[in-house]
Amino acid sequence: LVERLTESNSSLYAQSLDQLKEFISSSTSSMTAVPKPLKFLHPHYETLTQAYDKWSDSKLKSQFADILSVLSMTHSDTGDHDALKFRILSKETDYEKWGHEYIRHLALEIGEASAEILEEEAEEEVTAKFDGKDLKQITLKIVPYFLKHNQEADAIDLLLETDNISELPQFVDKEIYG
Repeated sequence: LVERLTESNSSLYAQSLDQLKEFISSSTSSMTAVPKPLKFLHPHYETLTQAYDKWSDSKLKSQFADILSVLSMTHSDTGDHDALKFRILSKETDYEKWGHEYIRHLALEIGEASAEILEEEAEEEVTAKFDGKDLKQITLKIVPYFLKHNQEADAIDLLLETDNISELPQFVDKEIYG
């Protein structure tokens, strides 16, 4: 699949992305350890990101960014927030399909990116890699997931870290009010 995604024949891209997505999502829905597909694809991550940069079809790039966002969890020690970067580049909106650990990882990167933005604003430097609007949009998508899965503390922490706590009332209903 990696070879198909890196070759010049773009007619193979859509099918290869679908296969890769199925391969990864079937193994990440209940992650307790790093799944085999992520371990296998780890050495190919740089090759895949380079292939992504060369693609021109916006729909396929969006699907590819969705997959790269998940794969980047194995490269989280670089501090580049690639899971967040590729999530923003992707127009896919169904984050839940990638599982709980992915959502938690994404929330962690959002918190770190928000802290960087606040720090730069305090120093009156504007070199942030991420737009606060993008972070808010993703945050407001993750919060209901956390609330649905009895992680109210994580939801509130994420809202606080991104300075969006005023958005909390829209997510409160009679079941989680307490």
